[in-house]
Amino acid sequence: MIGRTLAPVGVALALAGCTWPEDRIADRIENLLMTPASPEVPAITTWPPDAAPLATYVRFYQPAGGYDDPTLPLTTIAGPMPDWPDESTRRVVVAVYVRENGYGSEGRPAGRVHVKAGELPAIFHGGCEVVNVIYDPKADAILGVWCNYDDTVRPPLEA
Repeated sequence: MIGRTLAPVGVALALAGCTWPEDRIADRIENLLMTPASPEVPAITTWPPDAAPLATYVRFYQPAGGYDDPTLPLTTIAGPMPDWPDESTRRVVVAVYVRENGYGSEGRPAGRVHVKAGELPAIFHGGCEVVNVIYDPKADAILGVWCNYDDTVRPPLEA
């Protein structure tokens, strides 16, 4: 009986253009990422200049948790920045964006994918083919956004 009662509510929400909470958070993150850097908006919180357009990525979002969770595939992060909230008191949303048709995209088209904790793709290189994002929902702020390590770039040979 409950399922039959709730079904019309879900249909009404869909027809009204409402989104589930995860999509509202993803909308907010994506809007913040497109904010140009300025004295008030540090560049480390905006879309990386070497990255492809946001719409060309499969965007994996994990529910709010700790940024020091050992299951997170963030090998390119040395640790929390000094102004990040204390992990023991605040939870953050972590996202990994992978270029459509790139390694780790799992053949998915560009768009959003909401995954369970511990199910973000684990890709440790690839430069801006992979973009990592950490968002603090309580502060409504991007704490960091960066590309993976690019192992295809070589320093120039010295003569």
